[in-house]
Amino acid sequence: MVGESLPGMRGEMQRTITWLNDFYKSADGLQRPDGLWIHNQPDVEGLTTWVFDLYLRLRLKGQSEMDARRAVEDAIRNTDEWRARHTARTAP
Repeated sequence: MVGESLPGMRGEMQRTITWLNDFYKSADGLQRPDGLWIHNQPDVEGLTTWVFDLYLRLRLKGQSEMDARRAVEDAIRNTDEWRARHTARTAP
């Protein structure tokens, strides 16, 4: 199923990785100035977790790009990293 679904998804994968990089940088995201780059290299764990383990799985199950992105955002907002960055910002 995956092999048949992946051809033609190059453009979507580029959009998705660009979107994820921007979300990582954003005030609503992980607030990482370098986005998906950590310690001068790609955040391979973030890419594989959010793009391949979650986003792509949801897309292959029939969810829209936007619904799959929303699910990734929700999952990121449930991480310790996201909570730490946003708690620190709102603490008195």
